[in-house]
Amino acid sequence: MKTTSPTHDGPETEEPGNRKLKKTERTAIRRMAKRARYEREAVYAILDRAMVAHVGFIADGAPVVLPTLHARIADRLFIHGSAANHMLNTTADGAAEICVTVTMIDGLVLARSARHQSVNYRSAVIFGRARRLEDRARKIAALRALVEHIAPGRWNSVRQPNEKETATTLVLELPIDEASAKIRTGEALDDEADYALPVWAGVIPLKMTARSEIADARLDPKIAPPPHVSEYRTPDERVRGSARAHDGEPFERRAGEFLISTDVSLLDLNVIHQFLAHAYWSENIPRPTVARAIRESLCFGIYDGEAQIGMARVISDYATFAYVADVFILEQYRGRGLSKALMSAVMAHPNLQGLRRWTLGTRDAHGLYRKFGFTEPPAPERLMERFDPEVYRRAAGARAAATGGINVRAEGV
Repeated sequence: MKTTSPTHDGPETEEPGNRKLKKTERTAIRRMAKRARYEREAVYAILDRAMVAHVGFIADGAPVVLPTLHARIADRLFIHGSAANHMLNTTADGAAEICVTVTMIDGLVLARSARHQSVNYRSAVIFGRARRLEDRARKIAALRALVEHIAPGRWNSVRQPNEKETATTLVLELPIDEASAKIRTGEALDDEADYALPVWAGVIPLKMTARSEIADARLDPKIAPPPHVSEYRTPDERVRGSARAHDGEPFERRAGEFLISTDVSLLDLNVIHQFLAHAYWSENIPRPTVARAIRESLCFGIYDGEAQIGMARVISDYATFAYVADVFILEQYRGRGLSKALMSAVMAHPNLQGLRRWTLGTRDAHGLYRKFGFTEPPAPERLMERFDPEVYRRAAGARAAATGGINVRAEGV
């Protein structure tokens, strides 16, 4: 079967029929062997979600390890550098063995003893001989894969490499034949006697997240960020079940046949923006504003199969307060108790417990929110707000003027 990486187009190469990688002396994991993975899918998943690889080799009789960007196309890994780089050239054309490693840290594992402090991680190691790509078409396809791995959609938005740039860029191709993965999850593994110690133990989840974009200092202010920028998701956030949003591992529960989940990879920005742009509280909200709001919030989506049918958004410091916003259920699904189920999930989220104050605004859903303890403020004179009801309309107008009247909100739909 021929396959390519899901995030880009590129030259197809035949994947071996055996989905299990052959264990070798170099790839065999002996310590904590139960964490070892030799399936191609496990190795591929780590390569596709890591942003940086380290390449180790011997140059001029000394060990060298270089960080680099990478990309996978089927059963080949591609790395690049300057064609004038002496160290990388020593590994080209299969002249020397190289070792490529990628690692992602998912959490700090704090144990009761110093010896058992650890981390949760996903890692992969590949051994082999790399060869340089000489064919220009394959070289361009590999460079495209490298760009698309970092920012899907970017390749078609930028100037393509010219002949000089292509000639002065070295691209190495490494077969993924001798490789293994090692994955650690879960809590600390303390000595049995240490469990009685009065020492806190547990996991501090870590995640890589994308923040709001920062425009280049020399960017023409009329150029608005395209969807692949304003709606950017990290590699983990693009994959179902791997999205580590504001709450770490996705929080999920069922409401009959419907799924409620904080997995950001499931969110459908088209559905969300289409509803919010016509809602009384956010009319004319620009699509990039919705994307930014989602990125900086804890979002609960509700789904009928794979189709998103509603959402609730929470803004919180996870210590003292939470603000509930953008709660909706699509019209055809109303009357089934789904708003109540959605709010029940919000209030049950483990990271939102023990907060001193919850707030929200509503014009017509007071009855729903009273079921969850919300009331009118007992001292409204203590509350103040700064409200700009025309901000979305002005933003949409400015964006349309900057693009010559093109409806950029539909871009990427």
